[in-house]
Amino acid sequence: MVKKLISYFKDFVFALALVMIMFMLFVNINEVQAVGNVSNEIGTEVYFDNERWEGLKYYRDKNEITMTGDDTTLNLVNQRYITSGTNNTNVSQTVGYSYSATVGSSFSVKVGTNIEVFKIEVGFTFSASVTETYSATMTIPAWSTVTLYTYDKRTRSTEVEEDETRQIWKWFSWRDDEYIGSHTETILNYDGVTFVFYQTI
Repeated sequence: MVKKLISYFKDFVFALALVMIMFMLFVNINEVQAVGNVSNEIGTEVYFDNERWEGLKYYRDKNEITMTGDDTTLNLVNQRYITSGTNNTNVSQTVGYSYSATVGSSFSVKVGTNIEVFKIEVGFTFSASVTETYSATMTIPAWSTVTLYTYDKRTRSTEVEEDETRQIWKWFSWRDDEYIGSHTETILNYDGVTFVFYQTI
């Protein structure tokens, strides 16, 4: 009788473990999940990622993101020296040079991995920046020296606060387990460069 009970118990534990494993495999197919705005947290988006086993416990991270700042003022940043030339004649001369220009947005790997959720939160579309190199010429007037600098045109700076909470799978549902902390993600948008020439005679 005892042997039968032990056998039934083993079968039950095995079946339960099998169900749990199947569920974890199913959930793991969609490793990053996102849900829309919560009714009592207008403006906040939530997504889940980083599902993992730690020993015999199964965890994931809940990420709540809220836009906290959005500056659309044009700023000239990242000064770069390009070239300079001196013309000691009474005839204008030209000098060739090359420069790099960046278009698009700069952001962290975490934002890039969950970019669709961040787009929803900030309310605008953005994509990874691309930098290309161009060739051009500048004219140096007679009896003068010209120095050329470029500045990146930063057209937008957006800040998003992210609160992270570790959740544990327990009793067939996800439950908050431990608050991890908060940090700020910054999305910077660039739209090429502007040129600044300094001429001395």
